Amino acid sequence: MAKQKLVESRKALIEKTLRKQSKDSLVGILTKLCDKNIHARWITEAELAMAKPVELVLHDLREAIQLATQVDESRMNHNFSFDWDAYAEVRRLMEMLVSRSAIEEAMEIAVHFMEKASRQIEYIDEAMMLEQVEAGLRPILESLENHDETQRSAWALRMQTADRVGFVCREKLEKWSGNRR
Repeated sequence: MAKQKLVESRKALIEKTLRKQSKDSLVGILTKLCDKNIHARWITEAELAMAKPVELVLHDLREAIQLATQVDESRMNHNFSFDWDAYAEVRRLMEMLVSRSAIEEAMEIAVHFMEKASRQIEYIDEAMMLEQVEAGLRPILESLENHDETQRSAWALRMQTADRVGFVCREKLEKWSGNRR
């Protein structure tokens, strides 16, 4: 309980001190925090509903995918920690791409995500992050429901090829590609 009181005391002290700062000072503090801590940057960008150009979204998505899918090869076949927030950011950024009608870009980066995420799934005892991976892919899958069937089929086949474990979004990808695994 004493720890909780200290945490609450710190929050109150930070809030009180921030309220005394000028707007320029607050912007400087927040910018510095975002530069130093990627999770703080993600929270800030989401809270501000920041509109980013597609190129920046793609860059940030690659960064989030890298963090989300890190693998400790020395811990192969063990459950190791992974970055839940990075998986949430992958989904948020994938939604952003789709909402900007950057479907081709989203399709391409989804293949990259499938390669990295299925490798991570392959390295652990159980597919504990399967739900997170599929959630990250859901925005592009939903946007492709009424997409050109030929293009969608070719993409689904690429996704199946990239899937090292053979069961990520299996039902949908098999249906679209016509390729049963």
